[in-house]
Amino acid sequence: MTKKNSIFGNSGLFGNDFDDVEEEKPIEQEIITNPKWEDYDWQDWAEFWRISIEETKINFENAETEEDKISLIRANQTIQKQAEEEREKLAKREAEKAKYQAYLKECAAEKKAQQFTSLFENTTSYSPTPKDKSETKRYELSQEIRRKESDIDDLRHLTNKFQEENDYFLSGFKRDMDETHQVLEQNSQFDTRQAQRNYEIYQGVQAKIKSKTQAQLETLETSTRSTRQTLEGSIDRLHRERNNLPW
Repeated sequence: MTKKNSIFGNSGLFGNDFDDVEEEKPIEQEIITNPKWEDYDWQDWAEFWRISIEETKINFENAETEEDKISLIRANQTIQKQAEEEREKLAKREAEKAKYQAYLKECAAEKKAQQFTSLFENTTSYSPTPKDKSETKRYELSQEIRRKESDIDDLRHLTNKFQEENDYFLSGFKRDMDETHQVLEQNSQFDTRQAQRNYEIYQGVQAKIKSKTQAQLETLETSTRSTRQTLEGSIDRLHRERNNLPW
């Protein structure tokens, strides 16, 4: 499997650049039968949990039931979708950054040309002092502050979105399990011991799936909390640096 460039960064769960994230309604999930590890791309999942591709296969094969494997696939699809969105945003941010750098070069060239012309138009080499000699640096710091503030909003949105996806998945899973349980109850209504075993299996599967999805959410919240604290510290530092610039 070809390894992709990580979008989760070295200091946190995500990179430093985010764009505004649009709200999306959960889409109807595909029907999965006979789940197989090799039918899906697990690269983003491995990077998200910081494990190897081989470990994703081992975890998948060690799942006790087919429902557990389907749960892993659903969660993987959610992570993969979010990773694709991040890759698109990072590509867009890089394009904007290149455009801004070209703009700065153009401004510098224009300013240099004006200063050169001024030497011939005036008897002295005197040129007026700019109103703000730190204007360019001040603008760059302000842009960086706005980007990091946007990053914090995106982290909050991602956690909420992941929670919504989990709730949507658990709701559908419970509905399917209830229907299956009713069928089993009807087929074993004259066998009380079999009915009890079916009920215990039903309860056990629901509890396991709910526990796993909750653990995933808690892990995401811990990671985003750490990243958010780092971003907030960077914003404070950028504010101090901007305030200390000379005029």
